[in-house]
Amino acid sequence: MKKLILLFAGAALVINLNANRDPGMTMTKATKAVQVDGVVDGNDPWGITWIDLTYNKTANTTSAMTGKFQITYDDSCLYLVVDINDPTQGDTAAANTWERDCIEVFVGMDTNTYGSIKYKAGDFQFRNGWATEYPWRFEVGVGDPAPKTGARLADFKANSLNYTAQVDDPTEYITEWSLSWRTMLKDTVEWVGNEFIGFDVQIADNTTNAASGRSQQTYWWNNEDQAWHNITLFGIVKLATPITWYVKPEPPGFKNVTLNKFSVVPQGKLLVIKNASSNRISIYNIAGQRIKQVNLTGNTVYVDLDPGLYLVNDGSNTAKVVIK
Repeated sequence: MKKLILLFAGAALVINLNANRDPGMTMTKATKAVQVDGVVDGNDPWGITWIDLTYNKTANTTSAMTGKFQITYDDSCLYLVVDINDPTQGDTAAANTWERDCIEVFVGMDTNTYGSIKYKAGDFQFRNGWATEYPWRFEVGVGDPAPKTGARLADFKANSLNYTAQVDDPTEYITEWSLSWRTMLKDTVEWVGNEFIGFDVQIADNTTNAASGRSQQTYWWNNEDQAWHNITLFGIVKLATPITWYVKPEPPGFKNVTLNKFSVVPQGKLLVIKNASSNRISIYNIAGQRIKQVNLTGNTVYVDLDPGLYLVNDGSNTAKVVIK
């Protein structure tokens, strides 16, 4: 068995997905850190249950490759192991790295800003290819087209907690990943609830080992092969327990504000609205959908709302508020 290891490090991680979507899975917290060496053994917290990658792209012309994965986390990192059986694995001459034998991982942190399909700060596509030796082409993507190297890859290389390793057999290769939460949260606007991430994993096979010879792609969540520029195709993974050190930042503009005399202040689950310029108040969710309209019959109105971010408009003023 040949051990192949690549050390890399630090960048940003975020995703713009809707935490109200049903999670595709709940990820349990690891009892210890993964020893990232490409070997699944007692040094790791991996269990005996694997998740099969069976969601094939409809245009596949071969089916010999199979794969499975496990995912876990601790307060420092997101961990992933992918086991691929591929009788035709090889380091092809294809100019496009996505046409080679490879693994692609999609991760995103800000699940509150779902709505646009476009990659934004914190939406990432990672690619790691099979190779006869490392280092190879580990790539970090930040949008359409993605992935691309450069500053984001340099960010990952700056943090030693970001690490990937591969062990290669003639018909099988295993890769382990460690991705630092702090690196991935570098550009995050807000990690909503500190308990959801966007996620998918894809494996690809170039059966002929020739340029443009990719013949099979298999996924966990979505097989449209468009997640490289459409974040709404990411699945949702729920963290069983939140990261202990994370404190949700207050995004710019999302403050409990008073504009002129117009006052919007949360009290528990109640929104207290005073001194509006009209007697009709409209309340919108962060996606811009009006969810309530209330009449102000006196100087003050109380509105019962679920936790979240809201826009409150009185016809002349708009306040952005947080109900916790």
